[in-house]
Amino acid sequence: MKLNKFFMLGLAGLAFAACSNEDEVGNDLSQNSKTITVKIETGGYTTRASGDEAWTDGTNNNQSPITVNTVTLYLLDKDGAIVDTKILENKSSDTFHGVSGTVTKIAAVANCQPTASGTWANVVAETFDVADYQTAENAPVYAEAVDITYKNTDTQEGYPMYEATLQLATKMSRIELSGNLQCTNLAESAYKTLTLEYVGINGANTKFTLKGIGSEPHPVTSNLTGFPDLTPDTGTPTAFYDAAATPAPVLNDKNTPVALGTSYGYSVCGMPELLLRFNSEPVDDVKEGYIIYDPAYLKITGFKTADGNVVAMESGKIYQITDLEFTEEDITTLEKDKICITATVRVAPWDIVAVEPSYGE
Repeated sequence: MKLNKFFMLGLAGLAFAACSNEDEVGNDLSQNSKTITVKIETGGYTTRASGDEAWTDGTNNNQSPITVNTVTLYLLDKDGAIVDTKILENKSSDTFHGVSGTVTKIAAVANCQPTASGTWANVVAETFDVADYQTAENAPVYAEAVDITYKNTDTQEGYPMYEATLQLATKMSRIELSGNLQCTNLAESAYKTLTLEYVGINGANTKFTLKGIGSEPHPVTSNLTGFPDLTPDTGTPTAFYDAAATPAPVLNDKNTPVALGTSYGYSVCGMPELLLRFNSEPVDDVKEGYIIYDPAYLKITGFKTADGNVVAMESGKIYQITDLEFTEEDITTLEKDKICITATVRVAPWDIVAVEPSYGE
């Protein structure tokens, strides 16, 4: 039987269309669905997920590390819009199948719960309360968006394989004070005794973003209220200060260091003052030119190394001050803005930086 040539052309056209449709399905599968393997690195932080060894700088090896249990992954398109989120629970890597082909980048957040949506830029711009993150272990960490990388031609579950490695880091810093206190010229000119009442941070930012931008600082500058300012609703956040251990350390001999009795630590965004408040008792014969402050304050407004070099405060580091020494001349009031004393620190990754303070009047 002779077939009409137009009929044959029609069959050929249908066959071509069928092949084209099959190709489209194949192309659509590779373009719109992916398998992505994500690995989390923690930049020296010990995490329960990774099981890495705790970091140390050789001398400060007892510091509690940042703990990361749950990581939220943000799957992003090329413009940074959030396509999907995934959870890593108690693990440092995982593989996700059937991921949208529009995903080209991945970012991550842990130890905080952003509510922002839409884009990754919105997430890293969201503000959090500094007071909610005052233990070293719960510091919020995040990983900036990285491109996913095509792994090879192998597939799993029928999807092409991609991978990404994310580096978690914190943009907060931490100031810690421990050891002994000593006023090396006590009672020579002005003060007979100094009794520690509070240790805290003054002028600290109360808000921060994951990118490390601090805002809404809370300074206490009036001796009428004093630090901490306990005024309801407007007072110093309770997370920003601690009362001295009981019994409160009493400095009454210039040659005798007095134990603080505990360690004081504050996570910060930016550089506040580390402020020590004392109840003071004057000597019987105060030397001319000296003013007795009660309460009296020691303001640590900067850091230096043991060699005297200035230490610039950086995110992701712990600045440790131990065995703090100062003089009567360093004692000041809240209402003054005079001499600044620099404390000595050590720095390492969270890095510990042992510092010595710079004091301010």
